[in-house]
Amino acid sequence: GTFFVFFGLTEPARHCAGHTTREAVHLTSFSSPVARKRTASANKHAYKPLHAAARRRRSASAQAMAALDLNDRPFTCPTCKTPGFPSLEALGDHAAECIPKEPVDPRWKQGARVKVVGLKAAKQHNGKLGTLGEPSDGRWAVALDGSGRKLAVKRGNLQLVDEVQREPKTLERHHQLLAEFDGSRDPDTLALYYHARDKAFDAYNASEYTSQLLRYYQHNLRVVCVSPRRIRGNDYALVQLRHDDDERNSLCELAFQCQRSFCGVSILVKQRCFTCGRPGAPACVCACAFFCSERCSAEASSSHTDLCQRIRAFPCSVEEEVLTIF
Repeated sequence: GTFFVFFGLTEPARHCAGHTTREAVHLTSFSSPVARKRTASANKHAYKPLHAAARRRRSASAQAMAALDLNDRPFTCPTCKTPGFPSLEALGDHAAECIPKEPVDPRWKQGARVKVVGLKAAKQHNGKLGTLGEPSDGRWAVALDGSGRKLAVKRGNLQLVDEVQREPKTLERHHQLLAEFDGSRDPDTLALYYHARDKAFDAYNASEYTSQLLRYYQHNLRVVCVSPRRIRGNDYALVQLRHDDDERNSLCELAFQCQRSFCGVSILVKQRCFTCGRPGAPACVCACAFFCSERCSAEASSSHTDLCQRIRAFPCSVEEEVLTIF
């Protein structure tokens, strides 16, 4: 039951020197994508599927084996034609280096743009964009946009940006839009968002903003980060939400306008009291709403409490450094 590999040979094949080459090949052929392995389970004959790279190596081993005459010692490597190996063990040690490796994708190199996906232990980074550094120990160094934080990520948890979305190359910053939003004191322009379906910017008042965030949570989007922003001396919070399904998170137009590369949904919220409109109000404990006093907070509790609890139920990164847009 134990599995040994010597240039594609199972343990029984090491004792088949008396067989013909065809019989030996039959005993050592790996045509199936499933191979028997010893496992911790009680069933010693349990099968586990092999990855594509392992299947390619097994196929290469079988093809090389077909060209090997087991009765003709010393052996010659059928791949590189190096002669003089006295045993199959010696040949196997050498031949492992001759088996074709998986082709290298030239796009995966230092400086390439990538999107982080599928992380389990650090879900808050899923959907973020970054730049590849050097690979090490099976992981790539990734410098995240905005914060500059560096992660060590497996290739399976990275997607090249050109595979995710090509639109970022056509995005343009429109400071006039943010200037108009900043200059308005209308309560109905408390929060700015981008309507992807209409491809247009629009604004919420406090009630609409709260209701929309609750709808996002009902559809599996949640707040993952809040970033402070400043426009002409006025303070804002860039509230960023991401869907549980990474494939549904596309590059956010509004976040781009606010000098942030983010995949998901963003809302730019004025730092004004949600009840009375006073500027410079402190943030609620959830970091996504502002109230200038306990009285104003109490007046909004009937609508805000549910949202506040939902936001606080999941980890959310609240950045401290204020970025001035203009």
